[in-house]
Amino acid sequence: MPMVGTEFFRNPLGLLGTVRCQPWHFEDKFVLIGDAAHAIVPFYGQGMNASFEDCLVLDNILDNWEGNMAELFAEFEKQRKPNADAIANLAIENFYEMRDGVAEPAFCAKTIGANH
Repeated sequence: MPMVGTEFFRNPLGLLGTVRCQPWHFEDKFVLIGDAAHAIVPFYGQGMNASFEDCLVLDNILDNWEGNMAELFAEFEKQRKPNADAIANLAIENFYEMRDGVAEPAFCAKTIGANH
């Protein structure tokens, strides 16, 4: 990367954050899914999987739903929000472990010992 310094300063820095909102729906008008409802930091590597799971759960609810859309959206949120909050917490915990733990001598010894 011969121009790494130039390229680094030419590109804007993004912010990493966690989105926790509620409710995920408004009446029968719309429902948020994926990152719009529960964006997470990438340190656990499960954000896309959580979004795919949203699609699967919403599709399964739609297959058997006979109520109105506002109730369907509320049911979807009821089923998915606890899992979305849990994976967000895990991702943040993994960030702290990576940030703080990898420089610790005990972590390095454990890693080195596992490779020999």
